Amino acid sequence: MQNWTDGFRRQNLRWRLGVRDLTDYRVFLLGHDGHIATAKEFDSADDQAATEWAKQFVGEHAGELWQLDRLVAHFTARGNK
Repeated sequence: MQNWTDGFRRQNLRWRLGVRDLTDYRVFLLGHDGHIATAKEFDSADDQAATEWAKQFVGEHAGELWQLDRLVAHFTARGNK
């Protein structure tokens, strides 16, 4: 996983390049024990687009989508009702 300052560095770079319409998101896939198994960091224009993008990674594990320190969505593992 990347250092927590990487997101701020990317945000600063985007501002310097004039790209101001993207936001940092992270999708965390949770292991069966509830701990983070893996994470992916990405940029998205808004919560809806980020949620759709993050859904592709949810499989047998539950997941959470975060935008910085804000929980955006929680995904249950596929096959669980």
